[in-house]
Amino acid sequence: MTIAGRGAAHRLATVMTAALVAATATVVAAEPARADGPQVTDVVGMVAPPDNASTWLAGDNVPVDQAWFRWIKDLAVNPVTGELAIAVPDGVAVLRSGRVVRVAGAPGAAAPSGDGGPALAAGMAPSQIDYAPDGTLYVADSYRLRAISPSGVITTVAGGGAQDEPAEGADSTSARLQPFFAVDASSVYVVTLGLNAVVWRVPRSGGRLERALGGGNTRAAVGVRALDVALPQVTEPAVRPDGALVAEVNGELITRRPDGTISLTGIPSAFVGRPTYDASGDAYTAAAIYGSSGVTSMGLWRLPADGSSAIPVWGGVLDGYVGPRASMSNAMVRTAEGTYLVEWRGAARVVVRVVGGGERWTGPSPTLQVSGGSPATLRVTAPQDGRRWRFRVYGVPTGATSGLGNPVDISAVGELLEVGQSVTLTAQQWQAPSPGYWEGVAWTAIPAGGVARYVLYAYPEGVAAAPNAVGAGATAPTSTPGPTSTPGPTSTSGPGPDPLTAPVISPLPRVSLGSIRIEYSAPSAPAEVWFDLRMTTISLSGQRTTTYPRRNSIFRSAVLMRPTPGLRYCFAVRATGVRATSPWSPERCTAVPLDERSLRASSGWSRRSAVTAYKGTLIRTTSPRQTVTLAGVRGRSVALVVPRGQGFGALDVYLAGHRLGRISEAATATAPAGVRRVMWLPMAGQVLAGTLVVRSVTTGQPVYLDGVVVE
Repeated sequence: MTIAGRGAAHRLATVMTAALVAATATVVAAEPARADGPQVTDVVGMVAPPDNASTWLAGDNVPVDQAWFRWIKDLAVNPVTGELAIAVPDGVAVLRSGRVVRVAGAPGAAAPSGDGGPALAAGMAPSQIDYAPDGTLYVADSYRLRAISPSGVITTVAGGGAQDEPAEGADSTSARLQPFFAVDASSVYVVTLGLNAVVWRVPRSGGRLERALGGGNTRAAVGVRALDVALPQVTEPAVRPDGALVAEVNGELITRRPDGTISLTGIPSAFVGRPTYDASGDAYTAAAIYGSSGVTSMGLWRLPADGSSAIPVWGGVLDGYVGPRASMSNAMVRTAEGTYLVEWRGAARVVVRVVGGGERWTGPSPTLQVSGGSPATLRVTAPQDGRRWRFRVYGVPTGATSGLGNPVDISAVGELLEVGQSVTLTAQQWQAPSPGYWEGVAWTAIPAGGVARYVLYAYPEGVAAAPNAVGAGATAPTSTPGPTSTPGPTSTSGPGPDPLTAPVISPLPRVSLGSIRIEYSAPSAPAEVWFDLRMTTISLSGQRTTTYPRRNSIFRSAVLMRPTPGLRYCFAVRATGVRATSPWSPERCTAVPLDERSLRASSGWSRRSAVTAYKGTLIRTTSPRQTVTLAGVRGRSVALVVPRGQGFGALDVYLAGHRLGRISEAATATAPAGVRRVMWLPMAGQVLAGTLVVRSVTTGQPVYLDGVVVE
């Protein structure tokens, strides 16, 4: 079965299975399947744009060499017919009998639309596609998942709702989905993203949500229960041939094992694309590597099922965009005939097939020696085998949960090593990837004391047009400061913890009438840092409840989409580095009004709907001394949510028998009428506990109430 997914830019991560050595590490490299490397052939798409090239797909029902693609979102293969499907931003086409034929999506139609009718008449904006074993095509489209039957009828099976954090057992159409999914014979796996990401299992025809991965409070680590793990984001759900659920999270592939716990695998990359599998269980994925000026190369990688180190197959992996075909996207799919992926050729997108490559190198390889010192000295030596080598050396941060974590370059990209030559490097030669590439995270060089080990990657020059043979990554630990004259064994000890100051949360509004966005920063934090978010809610009665909606996250913002009316929310953040944890930040708080429908109103009030009202309704009276009450309130400050207008009346407010003051709803002639305001009363001299009473003051003028806030 074809397994589809979609990758995003994330921190570099990999699993290196070669044993750690004290001072000298021999690289186990890789070699292509044939002397000239993998065979790459064009499958569909022309490079020169035709006259009608303003569309995403120029040419319907045309030969494969006459179709022009301005953008390709995803690829999939129909397991029943063997047809290759190509998703473009407004539909899906297939390769059928040597021609490109559109099978879904009506260009120009509003997306999403057309449920229950023919897929060719539907409006859609696909982001990912995949087939079920019976040939049903699933399409991630506009925060929902749609299914196209083999007969061509389209329906929505999940998503389309407003719930970013749906409850277990909720209807699948109540959720607001992320544009990633996976499918097997009986189920689809969809993703929601509230304060944390969750992968849900849903019957293929739709139904109830069942949590499959995520939703807990524990950092991802081998052996953690799948339902206990906290996932900051999921972009790659997939199902392996053995039925195990896999998800791409921050550059790592997290697998839910049969016993309900997770395992971690990965590759040394910044982009991690589609995990798609061959018959042996090996995974293939598109990935790119960070260099000193940002992402420098994209390549195709093989992840052996035995857990050994990832092997590059094709593309510019080590020394930038090398060869005529090194600029590719992460849309790809693996079949028995080879790997189909998408190349960028100027303004055109072309589908190619890659056959061969990805075999492991078994010949003599360069070595890496690490000597003591601060900074440490590294020596890379080529074997006397008549070959020249290209190589890279990474520094791996202390505390990386797996593999490379967030490595930084020590050597230049694709540095040349002559036959028998040795090259000496120091940690001071590190270069940092471009800052701010993903979600505002600043990528910076890691101090020398923060490195646990070094990794050498190398491939023999001239084996193929592109670097198809790459070192599999033996590693060497750093040393404590010491003599540098004689290379020798190193220790794994390092300096003491680096102090971390508390992060800073951006100011929040005093009152939030919609979602709450929390943004924070850690000015003194190193590059490898995680954040814990603490949320304390305070009810109108003063009851405090503390939860941790996000743990061990790399992201520096969070959004609470649907805060509970009547609660006050206070947030604090702390940062965890590789060897230290900061104090909690000072709290930032915001209050969410209680809607007027939760209050007890006397008979003189009437309720009416209003577009500008807080929750769509408000109450009105023209009679004096009409009351609205709420028992069990504790606080010092009260605000009312009210509209203002010319000729409006006023409201007196009491708490526990104490008069807090009067709010006038009368507006000036220049003020816009009917616009709601949050109007605060003077703070009481002490905390008051009792019944809140709001009383109308009017001689026939209208008085309105939309909500109340208590601090």
